[in-house]
Amino acid sequence: MTFRSSTSSSETGLGTETLRLRGWRPVGLAWAIAWLAAFELLVRVLPVASYVPASEAGIVDVLDTAVIAPAPDPAIVLLGNSRLRDAVAPRQLEERLGLARGTVLNLGITAGQPWDYAWLYERHREKLSRARVLVVALDDFRFSTRTPPGERFRRFASFRDRIGTYDGKTPSLVVGWFWKTFDLRDAIVRTAKALLTGNRRGVPVADDGRIVWRDEERDRGPATIDDEAEVRSRYRKFERSAARVETVARLLRLAREDGVAVRLVVLPSRDSIIDEVDRSVPDAPRYLTEVLERLERDFPGTRSIEWRRASELGIEDDRFYDYGHLTPPGARVLTDRLAEWLRTEALPPNENGPSMREAPRGR
Repeated sequence: MTFRSSTSSSETGLGTETLRLRGWRPVGLAWAIAWLAAFELLVRVLPVASYVPASEAGIVDVLDTAVIAPAPDPAIVLLGNSRLRDAVAPRQLEERLGLARGTVLNLGITAGQPWDYAWLYERHREKLSRARVLVVALDDFRFSTRTPPGERFRRFASFRDRIGTYDGKTPSLVVGWFWKTFDLRDAIVRTAKALLTGNRRGVPVADDGRIVWRDEERDRGPATIDDEAEVRSRYRKFERSAARVETVARLLRLAREDGVAVRLVVLPSRDSIIDEVDRSVPDAPRYLTEVLERLERDFPGTRSIEWRRASELGIEDDRFYDYGHLTPPGARVLTDRLAEWLRTEALPPNENGPSMREAPRGR
């Protein structure tokens, strides 16, 4: 009788090739994990998100180094998104209010959201807390649960901020805290393209103190735009978010601790857009009005103003590039009106300079 010393591959149903693949699979997996870990480390160490200055995340480094760092102690700090960036000329505001050159900082940030404003203030709190006034521009569509977190949030947000700041997005944001490659996937693609093409556009600062985002600035925009499509895209089935309000309250708490006066502003949009918003999503502006009233009530001394319709300020619809970004002539009008409003608010005097109440009136 013949005895077999081992089980043949035919009896087990496993061929030699299958055994070979199974033997190598753990090694291949280990190599894949090693490569992913190495790439993750590179993403965390290298300036992947900021390599292209003209980007949502890269613009932070421009503000840090080209606007905030070289400025003297500020008198007025303006926080908001790109609409504020385009709407207020710092040098003009200084002239109208009799302030020293360089003491008005327009920190309007591309694709800005309420969290960004509180975070940016905290990031530079030592310097920004020396201001007399903090002007914060708010948009109604940013107070919706439908608004997703931006790339800047994914780059800088703490683990604590990732829980609850964006309704329904917490799982994705927590994953991104541990897996930065996932968090910054868009920035990685953008940086790779820039390296391959050599196209890495910078972001200069204009003589009037504003960030220059556009390749070409024009005095007039289009006479009409597709209002329905714009509102549908920007408001995304608007749904009230208490979490977004809390991020603004967080900023106001910091300002109150620092003794900085706060003024909340709703910037104008072209009339045709406001007509469409009032028709299709009336709860959005209504909610923002309620938010402003609540913040004034919860933080005594805070004041607000809503400039929704451009025509109320004498600004024509074609003084916008789009739905709400002002061209330079429109910005001059808005800056003058902002100066007038700030002056009438009897803002606190600076110990080292004149009160804004004593400044000569603008045009």
